[in-house]
Order: sequence, then C-alpha cells, then structure tokens
Amino acid sequence: MSSNPYQSPVEHGDPDRAIRPERGRGMAVASLALLIAGTLASGVVVVAMTRAFGILGMTGKADPSELAAAISGVMWISLVGMLFTLVGGILAAISLFGEGNRERWFFALGMFTFVLQLGTLPLGTPIGLVLLFGGFLRWREFHPSPVSASPDQ
Repeated sequence: MSSNPYQSPVEHGDPDRAIRPERGRGMAVASLALLIAGTLASGVVVVAMTRAFGILGMTGKADPSELAAAISGVMWISLVGMLFTLVGGILAAISLFGEGNRERWFFALGMFTFVLQLGTLPLGTPIGLVLLFGGFLRWREFHPSPVSASPDQ
C-alpha cells in the first residue's frame, strides 16, 4: 500500500465509510431557519393575545373594534407561522429521512428545534413529534462509530 498523503480514503478501508462531501446543507439550514421562524411567530401570538386579553381583564371593558383588530393581526401572524412551520417541517423531513445532510450540527440544532416545535399548536406539535422520533431513529447515521485503522499501517 502506498504511503501517499494525498491518497483517497476509498483506496483503503471500508468504501461505504469514505468521507463524502456533505450534501443537502442548504436544505438543512433552510428547514431549521423556517422552523425557528414558525416557533418565534407562535411566541408572538401568545404574547399578543395575552396583552389583548390582559387589558380586557384589568378594565373589565374594551372597545370591541380595537379588540377585533388586535385579534385579527394575531391570526395573520399565526397563519404565517404555520406556513413557515409546514414548509420547514417538510424540508427537515427530507433532510432527516432522505440521503441528505448528516452533519452533527444539523442533528444537534435540529433536535433542539424539534423539541421547540412540540409547543407550537396545532401544526408544530405533530411535525415536532415525527421529526423528534425520526432523529432518535437516525442517531447512528449522525454519530457513526470510528473507522478502524488499516492493518497495513
């Protein structure tokens, strides 16, 4: 065997474990960004609704048109958040279940984001559950055992 430092890892050892360029990085980044945006939108909805009904609870009365305008704005934010969550969840599922990105940062940040999705009803919870269980099932793909050294060395 050659001791060439520029030798490809495929030329010795297990070719199935050869270092491949990472694929699907763009889709993985986009999916997590959209899921985080959907989570933030859900947080904004909760804060805005709490404020709107907090005023009503403190005074016991509120102008119905102002309350309706506040609720209408919150519903639009909720709709945009659900769309971000849906598209981000689809892209994350493709990255996770397909032959996409297998970098550890995607696994770590993805699992954190999938846990956050559990609190974003109604759409984020089932998406978060599927992606979270899928991440646990794909653990070994993101954390492979180290390749043993070649016996020729």
